[in-house]
Amino acid sequence: MGGGHPDRPLFRGPFDATYDLARSIVNHQIAPDEPGWPTGLRVLLLDEMHDVNQAMFELLHRLLSANTQAFFCGAGDRDQVIHKLTGADAAFMGDALAATTSRAVERYPLTASYRFGPKLAALASRIARKPYASVSAHETVVAVHRYSEAEPCEPRIVDEAQQWQRKAGARKMSEFAVLLRHGHQSVALENHLLEAELPYTMRGLRSYLQRPEILLLRGLLAVATADFSSVQDPATRQSILEAFVFFGDIRITVHDDAEHEQAALLKEAVQAVVEDPNILTVFFENQVLRNAEPAVARRMRAAVDAARSQRGPELLAQVFEALQPRWLAARVLVEAQRLREVEGNMAGLQAHARQFASADALFHSLNQAELRQRSLKNAHSLVLASVESVKGLEFDHVLLPYLAQRVFPDADAPADDERNLFYVGITRARQRLTLYASERAPSRFLSVV
Repeated sequence: MGGGHPDRPLFRGPFDATYDLARSIVNHQIAPDEPGWPTGLRVLLLDEMHDVNQAMFELLHRLLSANTQAFFCGAGDRDQVIHKLTGADAAFMGDALAATTSRAVERYPLTASYRFGPKLAALASRIARKPYASVSAHETVVAVHRYSEAEPCEPRIVDEAQQWQRKAGARKMSEFAVLLRHGHQSVALENHLLEAELPYTMRGLRSYLQRPEILLLRGLLAVATADFSSVQDPATRQSILEAFVFFGDIRITVHDDAEHEQAALLKEAVQAVVEDPNILTVFFENQVLRNAEPAVARRMRAAVDAARSQRGPELLAQVFEALQPRWLAARVLVEAQRLREVEGNMAGLQAHARQFASADALFHSLNQAELRQRSLKNAHSLVLASVESVKGLEFDHVLLPYLAQRVFPDADAPADDERNLFYVGITRARQRLTLYASERAPSRFLSVV
């Protein structure tokens, strides 16, 4: 489940159905013998058992206790535990299950893979440090390419996508997946895909154009250029206004009365902006600058002034210097990983902005990119996804770019978690796996390829 605070999405927590049901049972608000509780089950199957957390396991335990004659089969892979932050634990496939039932628990090894051929099975075996067999009728090609600052991987990914489109046909584009370790890596890649007019669908990620910190910059550029009419999509106008409120950390006021219901005031402001985009400028002047803390208001005003006065390839660098986006984000975000993503997204946008001579040109380019992305996207788009979001899925051609030390594996993440993520990523491929490794500092995962 998504949603919630941008820094704390709701998933496997309050308002998640599994969590709430398990908590109600533990707190004796719901009894497993109440009418409607499933009994008389003959078979109980659980796939992706490596994702089980305490809430899920509590429900499994109660179901097994209420269905003592049911045959239970759970399938999972310890090397695919990638949701430890939300409580997933391989222990729920081991001793924890045996400790909650008097019935004998038998364990069997995973069967051989039909998804990919022996070459990829051998690679998966080396990464997971366990036997891995393939009974696939086809071989899986594993290719490793090097990239550098002089020869980045984005143009080569675009070239591979175009070759795939010509060879497999447009209808097979959804079988071409680029998997990213970090969301900010999509900024340069999305821009290259849009330039080549290759449609893409995001999975587990927002398009960089719709990320809150980028929307804040788009809003400030709109104020600087006095042109909100170019933001054609009403949903984007709403998101820009919400980014102003969030990063400005403001309460909307009416006639100097801050006691009005904030949700209602925000809804009114959104409706006004949807109907007339120019109201965003009024909102920025009368709500954001007036109600934000003085230091925040000064930085936002300075960023707008810099966008109005600066020219040339370092335009956005001057805007960033005035705004200090990391400082701004750190006031309202607490997750270190989320702050790093803000920095990465901003750095990617700054690199993209060097080709524009003015704030107006950059602003219109971003708006046109959003329109182009919406118009190109269709059912046969290639997939641009986070590694986490494709667990359980498979594609004919999988690409894993940006394989560099301290990047993937992430220097700030547990080594086993990173290994499991890489393992999940490579095992999504059926026909072809392409790895893009840094020429200067290749990922240590490449040592076994």
